[in-house]
Amino acid sequence: MASVEKHPLLDGGPLSLTPTGAEAADGADVPVLLLLGDGPVARALGRLAAECGFAVDMALWEAAPPPEADAGDGTSEDASGSAPDIPGLRRYIRLLPDEGAVERCAVGRRHYVCIFPGDEAAATRALEDVLASHAFFVGLWATRAERERIWAALRGAGVPDAELAAVRCPLGLGDLDDMGGPAASAVPVLAELLAARAGGRQRGRLED
Repeated sequence: MASVEKHPLLDGGPLSLTPTGAEAADGADVPVLLLLGDGPVARALGRLAAECGFAVDMALWEAAPPPEADAGDGTSEDASGSAPDIPGLRRYIRLLPDEGAVERCAVGRRHYVCIFPGDEAAATRALEDVLASHAFFVGLWATRAERERIWAALRGAGVPDAELAAVRCPLGLGDLDDMGGPAASAVPVLAELLAARAGGRQRGRLED
């Protein structure tokens, strides 16, 4: 169950648009777009965001542990043949069924998390996890009708309305899902990311 205690304070101030010095050298101030889920719009967004200076990661939950996980520590990261063909993709992370995305993907202050769920249950699970993090931006690809059902489930799990209000949903132009292709649908989502990055929009927290 989510609770107020699970939602730590987000430190204030927007991310720098132009990393310099040691921060630029080690990537400490480079914004990270984490795509939780897959799909044509997610892939188009990843490509466009990479061109705009974001480090792009994608994470997917596996239906069952992959065979190679038996020989390791219970996790698997694949940056080879089975990774999606997204130019600029930095990491492709396969999450085990009960694994949290926040911990595995080390979600922190410089992360912009966009959730592209396979269904409403997956959206509810991902949001409950991500809202307990310090992610700078959280967005959900869903219709308004889907949002209302997902929000109801999250309220039932103890997530406060103030946290839900900080989630960008619907992303982009909302219920207008026929925008002329995935890239056209991804462009307004990218505009939201860039607005947040410039300081025009940023995720508020309960204590802000």
